[in-house]
Amino acid sequence: MPIVRRSWFAFALVTAILGLEALTTFYPAVHGQLVQSFGLSGPDLAHLEVYRLVVSPLVQTRPGFVGTVWITLLFVAPVAAWRLGAWRSAIVYFLGDWAGSLLILMTLGAASLLGSTSAHQYWTTHDVGSSSGVYALGFAAALTLPGRVRVAVVAAVIAVFTSRVVIAGRVFDYQHAVSLAAAVGVVRLMSLGHAPNDLIPQAGKYGPRTQGPRARSHCSAPESIAEDLLDRSNQRT
Repeated sequence: MPIVRRSWFAFALVTAILGLEALTTFYPAVHGQLVQSFGLSGPDLAHLEVYRLVVSPLVQTRPGFVGTVWITLLFVAPVAAWRLGAWRSAIVYFLGDWAGSLLILMTLGAASLLGSTSAHQYWTTHDVGSSSGVYALGFAAALTLPGRVRVAVVAAVIAVFTSRVVIAGRVFDYQHAVSLAAAVGVVRLMSLGHAPNDLIPQAGKYGPRTQGPRARSHCSAPESIAEDLLDRSNQRT
């Protein structure tokens, strides 16, 4: 079924994130174990613990349900499934998260080598969180929207995240900005802006059928033959 093919990643992502949030709600001590075992840091990358790249975007920064994550996810995931499909959603989600995480870690590592103690602290701290991937996924889906809707949504997203970088300037604000930029690059590379959407009913397929050869091209062969016979009988009468 087309809906299943396009939505399996959205379902898996929502299940994984909300499942872990529910787990840490009832067992808060598990959260620390998840961060220690799957969080991403500079030393982890140096030891090539690449499995952390897959799991760390599914664990949140604190135990329980993080409202900004699960509320945004429940809106973004189905929209991304509709606009991008499952495999493209997966690629955007993880590449968006990795771009923000890896670039920031590289920058912090370079600053740490130059003697910055705060940068060294961030570089060695296990980083987790789904926000970068979710924001990248939502922004990628917004880039495929039609006309003025796309312009309005993209302009709003750029304004919000730019203001956060300028006003607050926290590490994760820069990480989010990089993830959004990565989403733009992925969309351009995959040519998603003009990709057909299998979930949108096409005119003539489910809508009212108009007369003429174009409309008949959407019909099956028996239907076309029946319509031709009906047209000929009408012409004779």
